[in-house]
Amino acid sequence: MKNILIIIFALISQLSFAQTPNAFGYQGLLLNPDGYAIENKMVDFVITISPNNDGSEAYFQEVQTIQTDKNGVFNFNIGEGDILSGSMNDIAWLASVPFIGVQYDLLNGEGMQNLGYTQFNSVPFCFYSQYVVCQDGPRGRDGMDGAPGPQGPSGATGATGATGATGPQGPPGQPITEMLSVEPNNAQAGTVYLDDGSNTEDGLPGFRYYDGSVWIQL
Repeated sequence: MKNILIIIFALISQLSFAQTPNAFGYQGLLLNPDGYAIENKMVDFVITISPNNDGSEAYFQEVQTIQTDKNGVFNFNIGEGDILSGSMNDIAWLASVPFIGVQYDLLNGEGMQNLGYTQFNSVPFCFYSQYVVCQDGPRGRDGMDGAPGPQGPSGATGATGATGATGPQGPPGQPITEMLSVEPNNAQAGTVYLDDGSNTEDGLPGFRYYDGSVWIQL
């Protein structure tokens, strides 16, 4: 049965800058038709990055020779191989999302096999960001005032202030006696006393005032 290569590949989301700034990781898995890993195998890979899904007008093309591990897994950094044409700096990341094409040769005499072209899921951020220039924009309109915040705790009691000046003395008040059952003797005009009800019209305690001749209930 003719040997059919199954290759599973994925772009590594973490960008690789260990050796070359313009490089990013690529990882794949090589399986034989029975689903077993093609382990410890030297493989030639040709990688093409193009604006078109047929590889035409390629920005960049390189070749890398990589050995799979015991699980059939291989890793390499696109941008660190032997350049066949173009440059990673030629890729117009801002123009559109480019396509990546992979060809491989198991060095088994069957020659180079083509896996076709697949569009990047997203533009690698490091390549996109190198073209972006950030600057301050115009000041936006002021927003509405927020709701008042909660009242803070009461502050500490302040020091006692200085004593103010003494005010003028008021006029003397009306003399008032204790609660009595009879009018006070020798009362003078203006005298007020609190009667226990013995001399009031309603028989209830109340104030009585002497006008100099008679007592008047207040």
